[in-house]
Amino acid sequence: TPVSPSSSQPPVAVPRVSPGYMRGKGRMFAPPSTLAAMATIVRDRLTWLVYLQLGVYGYILYGLGPSIRLLRDDQEISKTLSGLHGTGMALGAVAVGLIGPRVVQRIGRSRALWGGLATACVGITLFCAFTALPLTLLAVVITTFGGSFVVTASSTALACAKRSTGNSPAS
Repeated sequence: TPVSPSSSQPPVAVPRVSPGYMRGKGRMFAPPSTLAAMATIVRDRLTWLVYLQLGVYGYILYGLGPSIRLLRDDQEISKTLSGLHGTGMALGAVAVGLIGPRVVQRIGRSRALWGGLATACVGITLFCAFTALPLTLLAVVITTFGGSFVVTASSTALACAKRSTGNSPAS
């Protein structure tokens, strides 16, 4: 058995297997209650719709990053200035973090999801349409502002829908 390398204290045996959910050959296994709860998840229309919305935003987001290098070449700007697009992405996400919960509470999760997705699509369209640096920065902020609403409202919408139908581990 392994021992602790402390010289001032006597060696202490370190257990190989943690009690609870670690069993057998060092592999991690979920507790049986979690496995039973996971087997009951049903993906209904709402679930697939939210997955689709998140997929659209993911497509936009992961397409945006590589396109900034191409935009830098088109705008003939430095790497520092093109890096401001990443700062704009963070700004859009922080803005949703500040006002998102109040907006979602006021207009509802469904409107926040669809409005966020529409805003992200408008933002990416503006990003593709403009070539001036200030306008592309604004377009990136708009894109991530809308997309962050999709991410924020989707998990809550799924959790509430699953809880209300009795189809979640918490219910």
